[in-house]
Amino acid sequence: MRRISAHKRRGFTIVECLVALLILSIGLVGAAGLQATLAKSSAGGDVRLRAVALANELHGRMISDYANLGCYVYPGGTCGAGTTQLAMAAWLTAVHSLPGGLDPAVAQDATGRWTIKVQWQMPQDSVSNTRGAPLVNAYLLAFKVDTSQ
Repeated sequence: MRRISAHKRRGFTIVECLVALLILSIGLVGAAGLQATLAKSSAGGDVRLRAVALANELHGRMISDYANLGCYVYPGGTCGAGTTQLAMAAWLTAVHSLPGGLDPAVAQDATGRWTIKVQWQMPQDSVSNTRGAPLVNAYLLAFKVDTSQ
């Protein structure tokens, strides 16, 4: 029987190949999980950006149309038919078109400070808060309108 010396052995054993394949598959599974997490975060950022833009749009309208501020209160604004009411209806439609868009809130407190609150629920957010209610994302914009001009 012939013996092969150690320096003449070449190639990999099947065990080495299986270990390399196992390490590669663990890396690929990790990369796929990371990509899924990044896609979810990216979608959430896009919706947040749209919500901020909508709140800023209404803020600009309210500042430029301070004579009709009562029309912008939601829910329950007091306003007759007119361009302000039509603009507010279009804004509400845009807020509801957000993924999981919920009713916004536009109100004034006793100090004259206005708040615009845009809310939404991402479809992939299945987590709940400590009370068991679904997780709601919100953007809140607070400001005062100078009506002295």
